[in-house]
Amino acid sequence: MSEVTRIWGGEEWQEHVTLLLKLHYGPGEYVEVPDRDKGDGGLEGYARCGHVYQCYAAEEPAPLAELTKKQKNKITDDLRKFSENKTLLGKLLGTVRISRWILMVPHFDSKELVAHANTKALEINLENLPYVAKDFAVHIETEKCFAVERQQLMGVGLAKADISIVSANDDNIHAWTTQNPIELNKLVTKIAKLPTLKQPEARATFRHQMIRHYLDGQNALAKLKDSYPEQYEQVIGAKNHREQFLATETLLSHDSPSELIQKELQNFKQTISTEVPGISTQIADRLMYEGTNKRSEAIRRTSFRAHPPNNRLSQRLIGDSPLRPLAVGFHFAMGSGCARDGVGSPLGSLVIFDFARF
Repeated sequence: MSEVTRIWGGEEWQEHVTLLLKLHYGPGEYVEVPDRDKGDGGLEGYARCGHVYQCYAAEEPAPLAELTKKQKNKITDDLRKFSENKTLLGKLLGTVRISRWILMVPHFDSKELVAHANTKALEINLENLPYVAKDFAVHIETEKCFAVERQQLMGVGLAKADISIVSANDDNIHAWTTQNPIELNKLVTKIAKLPTLKQPEARATFRHQMIRHYLDGQNALAKLKDSYPEQYEQVIGAKNHREQFLATETLLSHDSPSELIQKELQNFKQTISTEVPGISTQIADRLMYEGTNKRSEAIRRTSFRAHPPNNRLSQRLIGDSPLRPLAVGFHFAMGSGCARDGVGSPLGSLVIFDFARF
């Protein structure tokens, strides 16, 4: 699997961390230090308990060695300011004595950075600065340190779920096809009935894409469940809600099954984006395809009851119509009985007009 971690801009990261800290410490306990006049003196804010914070989001993506070097340099440069600006910091801090200098970063992955922080802390301790406590230490933290506050911000729409977006690679797709021969055969059979995919290469590409969508959706939902259980439950609730009323909506619609499925995909994405606070567009895109199993099946069944096919209706409905490319509905099984049984499948990933019935 290849991971794409959210990339933060510098100002965006600072604003996010400031919200976390103000929520964590409470009114009057966290002091934000403006830096537009003569700099911030090596700190962007401090808590009256003696914790100083500095925010840093390096330009990414970057190799680990390069990222670590940038983060080390940030610690070195800002602690130099923290040491040199004695007069400024004396006035800013008043009677507060700093025991912790904390660099807030989106992520870090090197023990060398921790060792560098400890080295710099020893150097500061040797200077006997009047505003530094005897147990002074330097730490590197991420927003995971404020998981409760992050969840609170998400609940009111002031933060987004920050999970690695894991995309299935060719090896993952090959592994799935090897381990699920029955589901693969069903998928291949249904794709073969698609009038828009006549060439073997086109069918193979489409099959590859459908399996990738399914695996990506599974991964996004699993990550959400592990890191943001409240949002996970809300997504499941939104999915169940849509499934509950979809049959009735379908019976009242004059749209074709393919149109209904396309609309339902977009409706579900919109539902997640508006009703589940903190869900980013990237996550919503993946969950949109992951969660259409029962909904697309309901559309297929109720559409046939509301609009029964006549002889070769499939030819008349799809034929050379401009709706022809929309004759594909996604029918992923994650989140249904297959997921509970431990057998995931994009089977039927293609709920067309059920050509076998025409």
